[in-house]
Amino acid sequence: AAAQVELAMRYGEPSLARGLERLREGGCDRVALFPLYPQYASSSTGSTVEAAFALAGALWNTPALQVVPAFYDHPAFLDAFAAVGRPVLAAARAERVLFSFHGLPERQVQKS
Repeated sequence: AAAQVELAMRYGEPSLARGLERLREGGCDRVALFPLYPQYASSSTGSTVEAAFALAGALWNTPALQVVPAFYDHPAFLDAFAAVGRPVLAAARAERVLFSFHGLPERQVQKS
């Protein structure tokens, strides 16, 4: 069976509301939310999932929702990440690599 895929953003366009609307228009009654944050944090993944559930719950016919869990340590993600980075690092011939990622707000860490 074919799957309909829609991109939606928490604070951008296309919005979560528009993504859910397009899925509903496509006849989808089951939705898999796939947050594109590899790690879980309530400030990012949690707030996005909360917003998606609130929007879906406001619909007359609420679709069944599932959430794909954090995948930062999944071998397929790590392999893909390495495959993309390997040629860039080889071309740069860098002595060191600094990997930066979105951090957690200090307030969030302290409350957790």
